Amino acid sequence: MMQTFLGLEGFEVKTAISMAEGLNEARKGHFDLYLLDFEFPDGAGPELCQQIRAFDSATPVIFCSGSAYPSQREQAIRAGADAYLVKPLDFECLLRTIAKSLNSASNRSFAKASSY
Repeated sequence: MMQTFLGLEGFEVKTAISMAEGLNEARKGHFDLYLLDFEFPDGAGPELCQQIRAFDSATPVIFCSGSAYPSQREQAIRAGADAYLVKPLDFECLLRTIAKSLNSASNRSFAKASSY
């Protein structure tokens, strides 16, 4: 459903059904944003986030999860997430969060390029 919704909004979406597959895809290509769940069949989203952050500290990471406990949100943020949204999602809120994250990342890249 998420892939269909974001596709209709003009985003190109690549999906992974496991943590291992997600990490492999993240290492192979450049992404503008990572959208993670808290739980995968083979591990936890915060662990995947930490592994992504080890080689990509700039790309925004947003969690969209049914795990609504504050401790889980804090764990994701400590792992490097920029935002944590709880399902069921308000898709307008998701789009605003994506736009804000992409805008912030763009501004950070511009500031880094301008400092040379």
